[in-house]
Amino acid sequence: MKDLDNQVVLVTGASRGIGLHVAKAAAREGAQLILMARTVAALEALADDIEANGGRAPLLQPIDFRGATWEDYLSIAGSLESHFQAIDACIFNAAALGEPGPLAGYALEAWASVMQVNVNAPFLLLNALLPLLRRSKHARVIFSLISTCAATRAFAGAYGVSKAALRAMVAILSDEFESDPGLSVFGIDPGPVDTALYRLAYPGADFELLAKPQDAASAFIAALGGNN
Repeated sequence: MKDLDNQVVLVTGASRGIGLHVAKAAAREGAQLILMARTVAALEALADDIEANGGRAPLLQPIDFRGATWEDYLSIAGSLESHFQAIDACIFNAAALGEPGPLAGYALEAWASVMQVNVNAPFLLLNALLPLLRRSKHARVIFSLISTCAATRAFAGAYGVSKAALRAMVAILSDEFESDPGLSVFGIDPGPVDTALYRLAYPGADFELLAKPQDAASAFIAALGGNN
């Protein structure tokens, strides 16, 4: 048996970068995947790749976190409940960069959009899915983080503030669930990784020196309990 056989794993931001490679690695370990992203064609391409390489057919859940409401998350949870008895793990990887720049005068629409994707979406989705996570023997909730230094540097903009808030959310959740044997909370900072978002945030970086998304995925698989 593979390490993640019979494990239902949800991945947000699964259409590219770290999320895509986490999904591929989890599929190789036998996981039944729920893939979330806003680009349907990219999700379908990933599903085809997973099945072509012997993985289980994933369930695709297209969603645009920028406009999703609490009712949308409840609807998704209800739909997933009709497919699965439980969800064993959620990996919150989706992120929006917004516009790097000074906070003074930051565009309000860009601010709200980044906060919606990076902070509100994982909070709302987690709360909607908690009943399904509670049905797992040992659920894992995993958040993709960045370092405090990167989040709080000058001109990090709404992205930096949102990632600092997400790190605080992980710390609070970890403390609240510390004595709960049924649910574990992880925050993973993979460091600088050669993703499309990183290239936009740091256009002058030497991308050849960066870790690749497929390498960064290993930490997430380890947190899931796999060996990939």
